[in-house]
Amino acid sequence: MRRRFAGVLLGLACVAAPAATLTPQDFAYGMPVIAGELATAYRLTLPPDVYRASIDQDLGDVRVFNSRGETVPYAIIRRGEPAAAAPAQSLPLFPLRGDTRTAANGLKLTLDSGDGAIQLQTQPRAAEAGPVIEYIVDARRMQTPIASLQLTWPQASADFSGRMRIEVSDDFADWRLIATAPVANLHAAGQSLLEDRVDVAAAKAKFWRLTWVGAPPAFELSSVLATPTQGPPSTHWSTVFINGTPDAAHPTDFRFDLGARLPVERLNLVLPELNAVYAVQFSSRPREQDAWIPVARAGFYRLSTAEGEQRNGDVVVGLHRDRYWQAQILGDGARPAPLRLEAKWSPADIEFVAQGPPPYQLAYGSSAIHAAETSLAILPAAATIAPAGLGARAALGGEVRLSDARATTKRLVLWSVLTIAVVVLGTMAARLSRERKARR
Repeated sequence: MRRRFAGVLLGLACVAAPAATLTPQDFAYGMPVIAGELATAYRLTLPPDVYRASIDQDLGDVRVFNSRGETVPYAIIRRGEPAAAAPAQSLPLFPLRGDTRTAANGLKLTLDSGDGAIQLQTQPRAAEAGPVIEYIVDARRMQTPIASLQLTWPQASADFSGRMRIEVSDDFADWRLIATAPVANLHAAGQSLLEDRVDVAAAKAKFWRLTWVGAPPAFELSSVLATPTQGPPSTHWSTVFINGTPDAAHPTDFRFDLGARLPVERLNLVLPELNAVYAVQFSSRPREQDAWIPVARAGFYRLSTAEGEQRNGDVVVGLHRDRYWQAQILGDGARPAPLRLEAKWSPADIEFVAQGPPPYQLAYGSSAIHAAETSLAILPAAATIAPAGLGARAALGGEVRLSDARATTKRLVLWSVLTIAVVVLGTMAARLSRERKARR
């Protein structure tokens, strides 16, 4: 009798236990890996479709298979949440007036050795030649690369929208262009819209030159604050564009469904009409039934100027994995035409060992699969890790693999096994008790 009960329990346990070997059919979709050279391992960037189909927001339901249908060792390289920003430092700022040639000819430069003082003086005629068209910034005190420059100007300054060219040099002779960014001081619907931050992608140099492109503003910069970098900078971005849906109850609110919990770091709005200026409050939520959580407030504009069309830059929002977003137009202005959201994030990479015969296949999307990464940090320095690409998406197990039904079924079977086990053990205990009483 005991053997019969044990056999029943073992059989039920085998039914409840998941399959030990995965196959590509256990995943919803797959993409062929395109490798250009033989290597020990390969590294590729995960495209947006992997985020959309992955059930696990940490990409645990991703695998790589070889041509025999075997999984190979892999690791996902996540860029992680941006570190807290380091305190910004105010840098010495020297304005230059007149046109570029006049300013350059009228410049008198004295540099002390090492990190000593810098003296920039303009000739009297150059100083009276007109508005400030260029600034020199002394950044020798910065020990780490600069992530961004924060520009400040008087609060009561006149409206302006334009662009600024950012160049760097270590010797005041050879200048290198690193960025051209929008700058704006606008007011609309009782709101102030400032475009006063310039991202410079972790640049490091002793001297910086900031030059207005086209007509300069009527105001002058009060100061320039430099923010040091924190951690490795993002070298590339993945981007999605989502059309907004107006909220029926609040016509100035637009809602966006990203289709997945993407690790969004930057946002922008594509304005449909020219000469539009809006102050916007961004909010997000993980599910449709959740309450909106405020994320950031920023200004957006699209203006026609003598120097061409001017638009605002991206808004940095940290790292947010919510699927649903809302843009609320502030102030009493007119309702805009439907807006389009631009969301950017630093995509994760996946590295895998070229184990077994090629070609290899990236598989993803499963409600029943969990992470099984292997640290590849143990690979020797001589091991080559080559870049790889991906082909077109193909259905593997299909949409059914994204359903929670399989996982729910396994849970029900497991609970059934546990319940039956309790009943069986109780029955065995009662029977043993009766047998002992009968022997007495």
